[in-house]
Amino acid sequence: MPLLWLIDDTPSLHVVAEATVRLVAGWSFFGHYTGEEALAEDEHLSAEARPHVILMDYYIGADRGDVVTAQLRMLASAQHRPVIIGYSSVRSGSAAIVAAGADLMLPKRSNAAGINPDLLSYLRRWT
Repeated sequence: MPLLWLIDDTPSLHVVAEATVRLVAGWSFFGHYTGEEALAEDEHLSAEARPHVILMDYYIGADRGDVVTAQLRMLASAQHRPVIIGYSSVRSGSAAIVAAGADLMLPKRSNAAGINPDLLSYLRRWT
């Protein structure tokens, strides 16, 4: 089952991401509120248990998404390299995350139903 992680310190954005992920059959969601928390968990997971997609915010409390992205890339094994998506409310933040090793950027937004249509479209194409 594909797993999506959100690394973001804003609770309402976790609600949007989780609601969006639930609309795609077979996907599961897990949210981290700090980069440090995500890195600590990632270090102890087997390749099979690691996320397939990671949404990365730029400002994550005291952490920065570009730094966390670079660290996750160093931890990634040859057998499992997650897709990391720059997911900042500021385009330059997402661009910095991509420059640090992320694969692409998606807008951080939600519609009236509390769904991110760009994320939904991406996940539906991914599966």
